[in-house]
Amino acid sequence: MKNLLLTALVVASTTTYGQSLIDSINVNQNANDTLYMEIDDGETAGFATIGGNDEDGSDVLTITFDGVGSAFQITPASASITAADGDIGQIKPVGVIDADTKENYIFNTTITDAGGLDMVVATKVVVKRRDIDNIKVDTITLAENSTAPVSTTMSAWWTKNNGTFKKVNKNKVILEIVSIDGVAYSVVNGVSTTLPIYLTQQDQMQITAPLDHEKNEWIKVRVKATRTSGGQSYEEDIYINVTNVNENPFRIYVK
Repeated sequence: MKNLLLTALVVASTTTYGQSLIDSINVNQNANDTLYMEIDDGETAGFATIGGNDEDGSDVLTITFDGVGSAFQITPASASITAADGDIGQIKPVGVIDADTKENYIFNTTITDAGGLDMVVATKVVVKRRDIDNIKVDTITLAENSTAPVSTTMSAWWTKNNGTFKKVNKNKVILEIVSIDGVAYSVVNGVSTTLPIYLTQQDQMQITAPLDHEKNEWIKVRVKATRTSGGQSYEEDIYINVTNVNENPFRIYVK
């Protein structure tokens, strides 16, 4: 194996994400010899096909990863290459990839031919963080004039490719109230300037005093979620439904 062309191809696409021409004499001398791939946050499926060719002709090539490359596996790891840029195998995560845990994986990919000659290429996998697109809970219901404090935990989520949701680590996101019924929200000396609604450091929305159905049957609370890394933000309206309670008259008399 004198010369090897390693390619990382997007699955079901002809777009080349990374391409490294590696010379067995000057292996790893060129800083640009980096196999570069991207993967979506939360991905568990195969995300790229690694292929290669050997100018000696047909050969059996085997791919191995080391270092943090143990986070990934390739199936199959070996293949008989008879054509230029022949596929060797598909790379996929060993477990769920989480951008909040690790954003970049840098490791070595080793390719070995049937004769035992091997070459190494630096490899980088970048985890693409998905935008927050959901804040839960959507609606809170409570009876008017209730003296019991109401508390509910909120969280930020993003949508995976398969349509399911993944929760953002609460240490990686900041939740805050932007407005209540369109009025800018603020707290002065620990007291809300609008309604007695607060968001605690534990991401709990708390209603600390009774609310009146006749005045506020529906309350719209605008909440903002901001990632601590990158600053991406998302806003959503949370609704509070204050239900009506039949109130006994203070006094009934005939005159």
